[in-house]
Amino acid sequence: MSIRHASAAFRAFVLTTVAFLMLASVSSARQQVGTLAGTATDEASQPYSNYDVRARDTALTQIAETVQLAADGTFSITGLILPSNYLIELYDRQRDSVVCTEGPFNLSEQIAERLNIDVDCGIPPIAWWLLGAGGAAAGMAIALQSNAQ
Repeated sequence: MSIRHASAAFRAFVLTTVAFLMLASVSSARQQVGTLAGTATDEASQPYSNYDVRARDTALTQIAETVQLAADGTFSITGLILPSNYLIELYDRQRDSVVCTEGPFNLSEQIAERLNIDVDCGIPPIAWWLLGAGGAAAGMAIALQSNAQ
């Protein structure tokens, strides 16, 4: 075997090995996903198809996933990135407003599913936002006070 052939064979071996290792690391680095499921018949009225159920990531304050409420008032939101805390929002598309907020629900690799959620809210959705805003304001005040000292 000539040096040229040996060199080409070695390069092919190295490239194949690198590609294999990259694929192995990508498959092991896949994020775990979770599911939130339940019913919203206590808060929604017929026809249930007028409602969406949204999972809001509390850390990012963004809607992670949205599903339409099924005809029997049930929902299943899959593909939620773990670990994270999620609020469930019942959203009335006709009124363009959040009817109710339930949670938060902590999903992790240990507890990746919450399947018996009953959206039956006693606290109006604005209360969660006010609570979050109050917590953020308190955190900023503490940070500003410690910087001033």
